Amino acid sequence: MRTVLANATPAQRAGVLSVLFVIAYVAMGLPAVVAGWATARTGNLTAVAYGFGAAVLALALMAWRVSASSSSDAELRVLE
Repeated sequence: MRTVLANATPAQRAGVLSVLFVIAYVAMGLPAVVAGWATARTGNLTAVAYGFGAAVLALALMAWRVSASSSSDAELRVLE
């Protein structure tokens, strides 16, 4: 939050924080709604859990890959 609010003027801070919180709530709530819908639709909680586990694993690997590449780029810039 500190990084986001540093670029906002005092008059914009409330709006910036409200957008940040809406994005956070949607990011946490939407997967739960989708999981509930998929479980109700298929009736197979185990398959939905494995599917969501696979999605979380894929997203974590993508984040790790991006983080690793950006940190190596930063190290290269420091060494130059």
